[in-house]
Amino acid sequence: MDEAAILERMSSNLAYDIQQASMAAFTDSGIPSRQDLRPSIIDNAPYDATLGDTIGNALRKCSTFLFSVAFISQSGLEAILQALAEARDSGARGRIITTDYLTFSEPAALKRLQSFSSFIETRVVTGEGFHTKGYCFRSEESTTIIIGSSNLTQTALKTNHEWNVGVTTLEEGQYAKDFTVAFNRLWDRAVPLSDSWLAGYSKRYEAYHRALRNIDLQQEHIETYITKPNAMQEKATEALKRLRQQGAHKALIIAATGTGKTFLSCFDVKAYNPRKMLFLVHREQILRSAAESFEKILGASIRKDIGFITGSRKDYGKKYIFSTVQTLSRESIHKVLPPDCFDYIIIDEAHRSEAGSYRRIMDYFHPDFLLGMSATPDRADGGNIYELFDYSIACDIRLKEAMENDLLCPFHYFGISDITVNGQPLDEDSSFSDLVSEERVRNIIEKARFYAGQETG
Repeated sequence: MDEAAILERMSSNLAYDIQQASMAAFTDSGIPSRQDLRPSIIDNAPYDATLGDTIGNALRKCSTFLFSVAFISQSGLEAILQALAEARDSGARGRIITTDYLTFSEPAALKRLQSFSSFIETRVVTGEGFHTKGYCFRSEESTTIIIGSSNLTQTALKTNHEWNVGVTTLEEGQYAKDFTVAFNRLWDRAVPLSDSWLAGYSKRYEAYHRALRNIDLQQEHIETYITKPNAMQEKATEALKRLRQQGAHKALIIAATGTGKTFLSCFDVKAYNPRKMLFLVHREQILRSAAESFEKILGASIRKDIGFITGSRKDYGKKYIFSTVQTLSRESIHKVLPPDCFDYIIIDEAHRSEAGSYRRIMDYFHPDFLLGMSATPDRADGGNIYELFDYSIACDIRLKEAMENDLLCPFHYFGISDITVNGQPLDEDSSFSDLVSEERVRNIIEKARFYAGQETG
């Protein structure tokens, strides 16, 4: 760019805005300036935009992008997957440098990058120390560069305490030029990500992580389970104890899926020590895993006391009985088991308790204590599950609170925009033929393949 063009660019409003924002950041915070142009620290602090959010927004606006990151995980790519799709659709192109350093990057993530080869070129620095974490986004007007501590992993982009500095410059700025020079030095000595290189790396990755797993297995060679309750389980078991002391004979546990409701019931049964217990589920496939959970918490010694009442098994005499609702609701079973047979009954998926099969069981058996467990107790059909358990709530931990307390693994979900059919947007009143139209089905399949990592080219 010649001198006249540079002077014209410097006289633009954006050049002035960047100057003011830089002065506010480095000399006097009181100088009026655009907040979005001020150099800033991005640390994933609560209630602020995370690095993942910042990268996503930058991808949606840029024409080209450069990433130089030591470690890449599948979850890290998923955290910015929607933004990458939008960047691709807008015509943006990118280059990514990573490394085989410490055999950390996941082969699945690198393979996913290969599927983006139509708009992203990836290279790998091999055989040397490599620990860079830099992101550059160029648009027609400006360049945004983020350098700091975050690799391309989900925790680094979303939850870890990280320090990253974001700076916006013009293309002519020295900082932008220095970043490009440093990036190109690495790029020129990196090798292209290819099928052959990835095949060799995958073998090394699997061998390394297999060795780590073997070490873990050796440490756990003795079949001993030392399981402590998590925060939700500890809080709920204390609440159950207090409720029983106050004379309660029923209680409801409300907790998001994955927070450990089954283990919670194990801890409470261990504290209660019932004469005979019944664990009810709605599907037979769950019975074995539920019994294994009890064995882990109460110890392997209870194995001889575990029994099942199903269509093919009738272990009536065991102390810890696991059964399906369908089986226990039968009159033939009631003729064998008296109403006071169980002094502790657990109903999994208790939001189903309004159903006739559940009601027959609850009306027939009279345990000393009845525990219901559900992630979704509020019913759309008007049924009142709370009333069935005497409005006795031992704990109520919904998804948001469970995530905030690290009770669940982070997850991703993707929402896609529907299409128009015959010129009309689809909604709940659309005809069935439009909802299953070939065009709509094709769109859903294409989006599902992309987000599942099955896109090619």
